[in-house]
Amino acid sequence: MAGAVSDRRTLPARKGRDTAAAKISEFAPTKRKQASYTATASASKKSKSNAGSGKRGWPPKSATVKAVTPTDVVVNGDASPTESKTPSTEKPSASAEDLDFSLAPSSHTFDGLLFDFDGTIIDSTDAIVKHWHKLAKELNVDPEVILATSHGRRSVDTLQLYDPSKANWEYVSHIEGLIPKEFGQDAVEIPGARNTLVRLEDLGVPWAIVTSGTNALVSGWIDVLKLAQPKNLVVAEDVQNGKPDPQCYLLGREKLDLPTTARCLVIEDAPSGVKAGKAAGFKVLGLATTHRVEQLVDAGADWIVRDMRSLRVERWDSETGKVEIRVEQGLKI
Repeated sequence: MAGAVSDRRTLPARKGRDTAAAKISEFAPTKRKQASYTATASASKKSKSNAGSGKRGWPPKSATVKAVTPTDVVVNGDASPTESKTPSTEKPSASAEDLDFSLAPSSHTFDGLLFDFDGTIIDSTDAIVKHWHKLAKELNVDPEVILATSHGRRSVDTLQLYDPSKANWEYVSHIEGLIPKEFGQDAVEIPGARNTLVRLEDLGVPWAIVTSGTNALVSGWIDVLKLAQPKNLVVAEDVQNGKPDPQCYLLGREKLDLPTTARCLVIEDAPSGVKAGKAAGFKVLGLATTHRVEQLVDAGADWIVRDMRSLRVERWDSETGKVEIRVEQGLKI
């Protein structure tokens, strides 16, 4: 995001701003976070331009580390204003490079796996930033303020703050359906995600995608990136309340035809999603792909890893209906 904004900011009274200013002034990111965001987005952009082979790659180590540095703002924002705001008195945190991801490997059994999508299976940060910048012009709202609180949050809920007339599923599905078409080249896979989904399909393990995005958005990205098609999908339109409400993950379990006593593993990158998984009564594996590690810890993640390469699907027992997974290179909390 270009430019910096103060922690407490009064927006000029003009269309879209005068009605929303009171609601969003406390959401505005700090100057330090704005600078971090700019560097993160730049690193991500450079990494893609240097991919070279034409295949979708992942940013080099320097860019990846920068994306998860605990002192950085989340480039897409976050569903909870209190999670994205960092007080000026906060003590500096160690970078992700300094964190200890050497937790001893551990194996666990579950009845099914529930994956968030953006930040867990793919990273569409650059595409989403471009999308909100484009839409912000129509709304006459500062895109930086929208981006500070949008990640992990349904677009219909975000739009409700700025233009309630656009907070409907017909409009949201239309604009989100355009994102993969217009910015398809700006999304990359989270390392290890494709192999994990293929493994689950090969074994016949029950799994579902549970996302704050619309069906049009998720289906569009799956088509563009040629990912495994989920037989079970929970999207923004399916629930009355978005994350951190647990309704979406409870519906995910239901779609897998699992009983209420079933043990499910939620894989999430956003604090709001981690909270939703925990509120549903599930174990949560947090991925340090888009948010500060402290946020995932505070949200209650049971394990934190760098990306999907640390989740190993060991075996599936069709008789007992249990899948054994292995968590490797977890963060020592």
